[in-house]
Amino acid sequence: MLMTKAARRSGSVYAVFAGVLALLACLLPPLTASAAERYASVVMDAGTGEILYERNADDLRYPASVTKIMTLYVTFAALSDGSLKLTDKVTISPRAARQPPSKLGLRAGDKITVEQAIFALCTKSANDVAVALAERVAGSEAKFEKRMNERARKLGMTKTRFVNPHGLPDPRHVSTAHDLAILSRAVQRDFPKYYAYFGAQSFTFRGHRIRNHNGLLGQAPGVDGIKTGYTRASGFNLAASGVRDGRRLIVVVLGGRSPRSRNDHVSQLLDAGFAVLRARKTDKPLTIAGYLAGHGGEATPVSDETATAMGDDDETDAGEEGEEDVGVETPAPTPAVTPAAVRETKAKAKAETKVETKVETGDWQIQVGAFKKRADANAALKDVRKRFKAQVEGAAETVSSAGGWHRARFTGLSEDAAGAACEALKSRKLPCLVLHG
Repeated sequence: MLMTKAARRSGSVYAVFAGVLALLACLLPPLTASAAERYASVVMDAGTGEILYERNADDLRYPASVTKIMTLYVTFAALSDGSLKLTDKVTISPRAARQPPSKLGLRAGDKITVEQAIFALCTKSANDVAVALAERVAGSEAKFEKRMNERARKLGMTKTRFVNPHGLPDPRHVSTAHDLAILSRAVQRDFPKYYAYFGAQSFTFRGHRIRNHNGLLGQAPGVDGIKTGYTRASGFNLAASGVRDGRRLIVVVLGGRSPRSRNDHVSQLLDAGFAVLRARKTDKPLTIAGYLAGHGGEATPVSDETATAMGDDDETDAGEEGEEDVGVETPAPTPAVTPAAVRETKAKAKAETKVETKVETGDWQIQVGAFKKRADANAALKDVRKRFKAQVEGAAETVSSAGGWHRARFTGLSEDAAGAACEALKSRKLPCLVLHG
């Protein structure tokens, strides 16, 4: 059983963390993802769970599509208990079909098999398929999200919260490098039969060959999985795993500057980790930090200054990665909560007679779909306006076009109004993302 530093934290501390997270978000000054430190990393011995190296590993970050490891973990659990079969059909719902890219571009009513859905998540990182699979496994996306969080708690992912099955931007959807390493280890340990899907270098669907976004497969020695992720708020993420000399390591790097620099850094950490394991056989003192220093590696490839100066990641890189980029800033995750921070927050809240808990009215928006044709985006806006007139009253209809996709959005909403509107749409099984800025 994995006993990590995060897993050993008391349940009471976690309960306090969950209860005060929203309050802290209100009291702390807002930050944008491009202005905040995004880098985090961890190297774990998969056999023992030992942490060989960590940098900001327990700080909250946006996992982006690395989220889909948990989506697949829940799916593999259903396959293992017999409630789901690889040959079962997955129907693409209207809500699934309207998810933003990366996606297979399936239409509502299309059907694929569960196995095709698994390949689509592991290679294409398809957001439309992630929603459809969640609906097939649990009956609804909301019920599936509940399973995701229940599994996270059982695995000891104490700082993780999932609010969707794909990892698209949402300020509430957070994890840590440490938690994602725990998840990566768990999926290998609990479902070795299905873990092999993460190693597929490509997937052929309807005559088209879809390449896996994980560029280390077939390139870095011993790497056999596991998942990439990217949004502007998260930077370029990768959870990777490899085997050398009969030993397996897991490396998680979050907040990379580009697919190439992220992959290079993961490769360096893998080389360093395996060097440490070899050195232990001969009782030679060696650390990963020491190895990196001696081999020209970067211990922290994205500094505060670099992250602030670079702004959003280059869209060419985002296109190569193929992950979702909705083109807006997402607030940085709330910093990790310590008992001292909790006490300070409670004291501040008690001392103040009034705490402003909302950002300026009109600073929020919702996205109700992404379409290949601008006319379809406009039609979706008119449909939502007609069906949910009260929820979007006063909001402006806009279509944001980039990368061949037209994103239908209502802008100029308050935070409350945006949240309420999305809840109303989701209750009717329609897609909706709450966006800030």
